[in-house]
Amino acid sequence: MENIPQCPKPVQLPQSEVEKMLEKHKEIALKYIETIKSNHRIIAVVGLGSLARMYADKISDIDLGIIFIGKTLPVPQGESLFEGYDIDRLLINMDYYSNTSAWPMWMRETFSSAILLYSRDKKITERSLRMHVAPKKKELQYLTTNILLDLAWHGIQLKDIINYGTPYELPSDDFLVKRAGPLGAMIYYDFALLQVLRLFFIANKSFPPTAKWLLYEFPMRDSQIDKRIANFMKSCTPINKRKELIDLFEMAVIRLQDSKIIPNNLFNLYTSVQQKMKWGGLLYA
Repeated sequence: MENIPQCPKPVQLPQSEVEKMLEKHKEIALKYIETIKSNHRIIAVVGLGSLARMYADKISDIDLGIIFIGKTLPVPQGESLFEGYDIDRLLINMDYYSNTSAWPMWMRETFSSAILLYSRDKKITERSLRMHVAPKKKELQYLTTNILLDLAWHGIQLKDIINYGTPYELPSDDFLVKRAGPLGAMIYYDFALLQVLRLFFIANKSFPPTAKWLLYEFPMRDSQIDKRIANFMKSCTPINKRKELIDLFEMAVIRLQDSKIIPNNLFNLYTSVQQKMKWGGLLYA
């Protein structure tokens, strides 16, 4: 039997302190915008990161997305101090803004919760911005396919409810332990947990956020999911870790099926999209 360690509870600021910090960050962001909005090449400024996700503490910076026209940057890109606060600016040329298929997935996810702080001609609104970056069904299906096949290639699969469609036999349940050893298997299972958690977001028809926001923004989170994650984190052997992972994986797949995101044949979709890619390019990386 495993000697199960007790996991410490996460420490978060009281909500009143979070709201106070967010209010201050928004105030600083608006003050900064006042210093740059006279530049007529700046079309819009949006709040990203903690401002958009509604959680900030004393180590949070102030993330701003600045949309502009022209071939040169209207203000410097990256981080700098403003009135003692760290402001991190992501500048986006209007031509690039118009072509979301060229955006990396993390960027579209980040902008999906953006709050509008300034819009010169009012053409860019919060609603239009979020609709602009929203994922299309085919993008979510390809992302799902990538995750499901990656898991399957490492022995994490649900053959009874998913049609993988591979022309070759998928690895057995104990494949990873045999090939990588117990420690190597457990390292992969930790990565696989992130992949499985991302599937819940895809089932909710949204791009998954970066790892640090996965549980904070988890869609339709319930006690069963928390229990599975806690059991997984406490597991000290590959067998038990894999068992908890499979249980959580099955819950994610059921949600994907309810959302009609899983393609009829994973391998067919995967290969058809791969064949359309330009050499060295990733469609939805």
